[in-house]
Parts: sequence; C-alpha cells; structure tokens
Amino acid sequence: MADPSPLAPRPTWPIAALLVVATVAAYASVWRCDFVSLDDPTYVTDNPLVAQGLTWQGVAGAFTTGHAANYHPLTWLSHMVDVELYGLRPAGHHLTNLLLHLASTLLLFAFLARTTQAPWASGVVAALFALHPTHVESVAW
Repeated sequence: MADPSPLAPRPTWPIAALLVVATVAAYASVWRCDFVSLDDPTYVTDNPLVAQGLTWQGVAGAFTTGHAANYHPLTWLSHMVDVELYGLRPAGHHLTNLLLHLASTLLLFAFLARTTQAPWASGVVAALFALHPTHVESVAW
C-alpha cells in the first residue's frame, strides 16, 4: 500500500478533542461560582430587560435603549436566553459562557489548521487562546 500523499489532509479531531478536554478541565470550577457583584447585577439580576427573560419588549429594548450607560444588545440577548433556559441560576449562565468559549476556540483552531496546514502548531495557538488567564472573566463571570 502506498504512503499517503504529504499533501493529504491530516485528521485534526484528536487535537480538537484535546482542546475541549483541556478547556473544560481548566474551567471546571465555574459551576460552583455565583454571580459577581461587580457587574452582574447591572447586566443580569437588576437589569429589567434581562431579568424577565426573552420577551418582545426585552428584545426591542436591547436594541433601542441603554442600561447603566451601556449599549450591549447581543450581550443582553444572550443573558435573556440564559434566563429563559436557567432562570437566575448562575451555573447555567456560566455553562453558556463556557460553550461559547469552546466554540470560539474550536473555530480558531479550524481556521488556523486549514489556512496554515499545520495542525499541531494551530492546536498550540488555540490552546493558548483557550487557556490564557485573560479569558477567565469572559468565561467565569
């Protein structure tokens, strides 16, 4: 049997699986975290647009008004969906953040692996993105 062509695509799923396992392991403790008193009241628990869940009034308000001098309609829509799914239980909100972070990590890996044809180097870069401490706030808060 002939050796595969050096230009043949190499399987990247093992690297993607390692990225998922490493990221979930790094952020496993977020399930026990509560909302943060810094800005979660402003964005979630005390925000009348978000606290009622996903409503037509909330969706319209997310795009037409500001709350606490901020205009973040997509953030508010995401939190509205979280309230619909999980209520005001922080673990569900953290789960959504982790899933979004995993999706971003895997998209970065797929893009880099495809454009560079260097899956292991792409995996290292995606791992740096996934596990870098500056992302803790966006995943765990």
